[in-house]
Amino acid sequence: MKLKYLTLMGVMSSLILSPISSAQSTLEPTEESLLRSEVTEVEPSKLDSLTQQLEALKEVPSFKMQLKLVNQRSNEKTVEVTVLGNTTTGNAIIDYDFYDRLSNPNHYHVRLYAYDNFKYAYVTTLDWLNSLDYFSQPYFKRDDALVMASIDSPVVEFDQSQLIGFDQLTSLNDAFLLLPNMNKLAQVREESIYYIDPIYTLSLERMAVPEVIFSDTKNVNLKLTTDVTINETEASAVQKLELSTQPSGLAFGALVNQQIDRTRLATIEGLDINRDLPKMDKDLGVATTMVTKKLTDFDIAFNEHTQLYTLTLAGVTENFDLNIFEDKTASFKSYEFKTVYSFQPYEWTMPDLLALKSISQKELTFLMTNELIDEVSESE
Repeated sequence: MKLKYLTLMGVMSSLILSPISSAQSTLEPTEESLLRSEVTEVEPSKLDSLTQQLEALKEVPSFKMQLKLVNQRSNEKTVEVTVLGNTTTGNAIIDYDFYDRLSNPNHYHVRLYAYDNFKYAYVTTLDWLNSLDYFSQPYFKRDDALVMASIDSPVVEFDQSQLIGFDQLTSLNDAFLLLPNMNKLAQVREESIYYIDPIYTLSLERMAVPEVIFSDTKNVNLKLTTDVTINETEASAVQKLELSTQPSGLAFGALVNQQIDRTRLATIEGLDINRDLPKMDKDLGVATTMVTKKLTDFDIAFNEHTQLYTLTLAGVTENFDLNIFEDKTASFKSYEFKTVYSFQPYEWTMPDLLALKSISQKELTFLMTNELIDEVSESE
């Protein structure tokens, strides 16, 4: 009986203790569960997520970039530069547009075509001069402007000697993608960033903007120069395109220099060369440094669905020669402007190089001389 009793107690004990020990074993962490907990991803902060997606724009193969200079008071744009780029092929189309509602004409335009990282480049020279109403000046014949405007304007090829500094160009994205210094951006407080699907926004004012936020960033300064020369025997418009590194932002410029021979002017009937003649020299352009020296507002917007990145920089510029449509020097005063920059992936088509209607610099000189000089000589 004792044996049976002990046996029965042992069975009952095993029945009672077994579930408890089983439950305890399930509560103890297994090696697999520990590994799972270690690889659990931490949700990135809004700032980290934004900076990662901005950095990813460096790998975009084809893009559209715009840079505008806008008067803060009137909200009118005075300059707009548009770049269509393909970093894979190195091809680009660049449009310069300048606006002034008080001038006539009130819109100047020039376009550049670049192939294979500017190994070959072309410019719409006659369209550029016609948009400036250049041939309506009193030192041309009355119908010269109509004649030059009626020409089915070809693009003019730059000679290799007229393309300066492009050996340093490695990538169109590196050149035209304007990002702040990411180490400086990391200093921004997390609560300054907002996210409403799918858009991130970051707005900073004055003291909240990290100091020299564009330090150590390297973009480009692209400058187009047109030298117009007219004398008794020849008329020419020689152009050059220069690229240099801009240490803290983007810059685009378009200059026109003219040299009219006084002997040539003396041959024009009814022209008083002793009077002040209109000067067609122009120095037009836009640079982000115009506003970053005294930055008052810094705004970023990023759409993670379309990858549209917009950067707005507002600031005060003092004693800046902002008379982009005038010949006289600006007086000392303050200007409130903002630059609005945008960059996004964009599919576009480049004209085939062989299909592009182009002429050489020498052919342009021959054309201008034939229309502006030779006809006068023949009539005399």
